[in-house]
Amino acid sequence: MNCGHPLPGDEDVAFVAAHDCAVQAVTSELDFVVVWDQQGVDSRVASAYLGIHRGGAWELEAFTYDGAPGGTGGENAPLTWRSSCASIEDLGDCGLDLRAELCLACVGRTDTIRCPIEE
Repeated sequence: MNCGHPLPGDEDVAFVAAHDCAVQAVTSELDFVVVWDQQGVDSRVASAYLGIHRGGAWELEAFTYDGAPGGTGGENAPLTWRSSCASIEDLGDCGLDLRAELCLACVGRTDTIRCPIEE
């Protein structure tokens, strides 16, 4: 299930729809993806949640992307972090955090991997 990809310039309704879709998917243990961009200072910043059935188990993952986490701007040094989640919690009406966190939280975050991997 594609729960959408709201962007910083989108109306709040797009973020609410993405949130509600993800909550429905988590509640029903359906395969889903939701991506949302946050307002970055000097580069693209985005987050995502993924729910997927693998090997007979339903797994949840959280992703964070920053095009230039060192503050150099643009997309010249992109990094992505991937984590496993024990569950994804609905934070309900979280006000301003809707655009930053989609009012969802990765509970029991483990196995955080940075890509590219540090050498």
